[in-house]
Amino acid sequence: MMKNLCLIGLILGMGMSVARADLYRVSGIPISAELSSAKEARAAAITNGETDAFWALMKKMVSPDNQQQIPMPPEADIHAWVQTVSLANEKNTATKYMADLGVRFDETKIQDFLTQNNIPFLTKDLPDTVIVPVYQVGENVWTVEEQNPLYTYLKGNPPKNELWKTVLPVGELEEIVAIREAIGNENRGALNGLTGRYDVESVMVVKINQRGPYVTADVSYVPAQPALDNRVDVVASNGQITSVIPALWGKVVRAQEQKWRDLKTQNFESQMTFWAQIPIRKLSEWTPLYQKLKKADFLNGFTVRGFRPNEVWVTFGYKGTSADLNRQLRPLGLSLMVGDQNGFWVIKPRGGFEE
Repeated sequence: MMKNLCLIGLILGMGMSVARADLYRVSGIPISAELSSAKEARAAAITNGETDAFWALMKKMVSPDNQQQIPMPPEADIHAWVQTVSLANEKNTATKYMADLGVRFDETKIQDFLTQNNIPFLTKDLPDTVIVPVYQVGENVWTVEEQNPLYTYLKGNPPKNELWKTVLPVGELEEIVAIREAIGNENRGALNGLTGRYDVESVMVVKINQRGPYVTADVSYVPAQPALDNRVDVVASNGQITSVIPALWGKVVRAQEQKWRDLKTQNFESQMTFWAQIPIRKLSEWTPLYQKLKKADFLNGFTVRGFRPNEVWVTFGYKGTSADLNRQLRPLGLSLMVGDQNGFWVIKPRGGFEE
């Protein structure tokens, strides 16, 4: 059995690298413009497209409840926030230009914009995910096979979502064998090979169990993400599970997205964002301070903003008052205080640096 699993893992994982979801990248934005020349039309189309890409990004990062609070930034600001641009499917005539635009925005500038406007935002994209649907009735179990109604539905309706990139196994024999081995023996680690095969970060197992008209869907992840595990319950009319598959899958998607937003949204109604100066005399003094702050689980969104002579500038989030934060820092041997000259916060070792 172990040999079989090793061989399956080798087959599924051969020669592939794992991609990472990028919250600050949007793609597939259709752009077009018509002016006196194709060159002018191209420039205008890209400029307009950058604005469309910005609002597409806001839909990814900001919940629908908060999107109306986002102010319209100047076109020049949006252009300054663009880090890279890519173009696909370009077509042009003497006066017209069309393409699909991809934009990667500068995460620091976007975060600063949302922070300054007190708008809660998502700090990390949902991991790109392979869906493994498992359908069980009594002792009978189907995985990525046509007898599985969720697999059949998803194969005919490829998973699409603005927030979450998901893919479905194609159902080759080695995949079916690996998945059935993993499910049957509760050895979910055997599914790790699927992440490399499909160039994603995680595998989501949706286990559907039907007992009469009652249908439950249990969601779990490889690698494990217990905070996202959940159960969805529906009732199939006349016992026909195919009648509830679209609603069942919709509930699963909405539940995962909402849980991810709850986990990864930076909410400024209850969280303060601190800009802080950390004085140092030499670079070697920065490393131990950085390690302490990076490992402090009570901080949210710790970011190094830049270095200046004899100082480092950082920002971080904290849910509570500055006094509470100082109490949290004390066990780390650090103190938080207001700077004498510029009014910014200062963090430094309690008792000063060692000579």
